Amino acid sequence: MEKLIIYATELMQEQIVAYQRLIGIHEKLTLALVHAEIEEIEIATRNGEKELLGIRLRLSQITNTLSSFTLACSNKGEKNHLESHVRSAFEKAYKELIKIAQIFQNIGSQIAPLAINGIAFANACSQVCGIQSNTYQAPYMRRTSKYPK
Repeated sequence: MEKLIIYATELMQEQIVAYQRLIGIHEKLTLALVHAEIEEIEIATRNGEKELLGIRLRLSQITNTLSSFTLACSNKGEKNHLESHVRSAFEKAYKELIKIAQIFQNIGSQIAPLAINGIAFANACSQVCGIQSNTYQAPYMRRTSKYPK
């Protein structure tokens, strides 16, 4: 059972590093949005999506590992005594993960209005230049049907 906690600790440490990378990506995305660098926005967006996918996967693995640990403890019927270094490493990783997740949440709440304002600015520029904002239809908005009506 101690192996499960060690594995969960390793996953949490990987998650902390992933959050740090994601924060760096957000910083690059913010600069790209401010400077209207389309290629950099696309690169940062792709990298952010890739990193978020890994974070979600790792979160699922952490949850499953901790659920397995809890189930193993309940089936055993007695308290599991973890070695102190295992317990302290787990607690340290847990606290660091919570802290970095909160930092990421704050950064995410700061960049969202920037992106929304960028969209509003782009729409305003399009309207000023004579292009109506409703001329573009995203692929999912287009009605294409294989079957005749």
